[in-house]
Amino acid sequence: MWLAFLTLCGFLFSSSAADEIQEKCYGNSLTLPSKYAPAVYKGQLYFTPSNGGPQRLMLENGKAKDRRLDDLLFNIYIRDLRVEDEGYFSVSHDGIQQFRILTLKVLDCADEVHKHYGDTYTYRVPSKAEFLEFTPLKSSDQLKILWNRSDSSVSSNDPDSPVRAFSNDFYWERRYLTQKHNGYYNFREKHNILISRLHLKVEENEDSLIGKVGRHLRITFPWARDDWIGTFRPESDPDFSMTIKRSRVPKIWFEDRIQVDSDGMDIDPVESSDAGIFEFRDEEGNLAWVLDLKVEDDNLTGIKYAAVAAVILLAVVTCCCCYCKRRRRKRELATPALLNYTTETPAASPAAPPAVHHRGRSQPPTYTTASVPPASTSQTVNSHASNRTTDTSHEPPVGVYNPVSIHLNPSQREMSVPTPPISSGFLTSDAELRFELKGMTSPSSLPLSSESTVCDVYNSDKLNFR
Repeated sequence: MWLAFLTLCGFLFSSSAADEIQEKCYGNSLTLPSKYAPAVYKGQLYFTPSNGGPQRLMLENGKAKDRRLDDLLFNIYIRDLRVEDEGYFSVSHDGIQQFRILTLKVLDCADEVHKHYGDTYTYRVPSKAEFLEFTPLKSSDQLKILWNRSDSSVSSNDPDSPVRAFSNDFYWERRYLTQKHNGYYNFREKHNILISRLHLKVEENEDSLIGKVGRHLRITFPWARDDWIGTFRPESDPDFSMTIKRSRVPKIWFEDRIQVDSDGMDIDPVESSDAGIFEFRDEEGNLAWVLDLKVEDDNLTGIKYAAVAAVILLAVVTCCCCYCKRRRRKRELATPALLNYTTETPAASPAAPPAVHHRGRSQPPTYTTASVPPASTSQTVNSHASNRTTDTSHEPPVGVYNPVSIHLNPSQREMSVPTPPISSGFLTSDAELRFELKGMTSPSSLPLSSESTVCDVYNSDKLNFR
């Protein structure tokens, strides 16, 4: 029964010990949950670092086992967090089974400062700061005190970073910066409390230069030093490199065309093979200056510009020709349509044959609808009738009616068709019919008597007009 009780208690304890994740900046403090304070919790508290170090016992039976713990009665504090404090905390009630309660991540919240080789950096010292410590970037274990307010002898040990007093303020100044000054600078007050943290990054200077083939080139250093070491990597062969010193100028690549002094170097005359990267370092190996040398040939440059101008001119001429050709094609396509619209006339339709009269029946003439005039136009055929007796025949005299083709333009308001001369008493064989169309009405040449039973004039509702 006691075994079951202990198992139940362990289960309840493990369920309450949830893993919590906290992120803290470098130099801040961490407070553990109050239920694990020595006045309440009597078990074990362990810490396991993330860097793979050994596990440490920090608290047992209400007593501190690590010097980093503070105020152990009602709370547990870990002050001045460092990178090595990153890891997780676990507890155990029997010293055997452990349960994680908190995971700590230490963040780098320092203010970044970017400078170049040879620059000077000045920083105002906080009023509560008592000392300045420096941790190099390459080796974080080499902590160095650069300044101490109560001990002036510390500042004299580092002449490159003096702290000077201006009025009531103190200013820290780092002169002639190089890559060896890269790292973290921490200003702390009493009891090692962090006030401000700086991350200084010193980078090399970068420049580019253009030389002309066959001319003199002067490369001037941004500083005058005798201990620098140069390295040249030609553009034509990146795998090849050569060292250039003032005391030893190589003759393999430049032959006798290079001269070196404390302020710079001269190349005379410049060749196309001199293009490449020059790197200059101090005697400590700090990279100071990177120069990218480009070499141009005036003759090739002129040819290049001429080729570019020719290509541009050819493109302009091609565009103009295409534009003119397109305009000419549009005009050619538009001209036939204009001619058809202004000069085209409807084709004349063939004349319809005259109506043939037979005894007892008549066959109406056929006409082309395209040449039929509007139905609203009234037409009257005037002819002179001779004295005839009553006859049952409706056949017209031979030679009297001839096919007549009349071209009627809708735009004409009046049209007259010439009529043959009419004799006084009869129609001759040479006589031709004359039609008159004027306006909407046409007067008859001879009135018809109401007593006449035979139509002496050939009338038709449809005439073949073209």
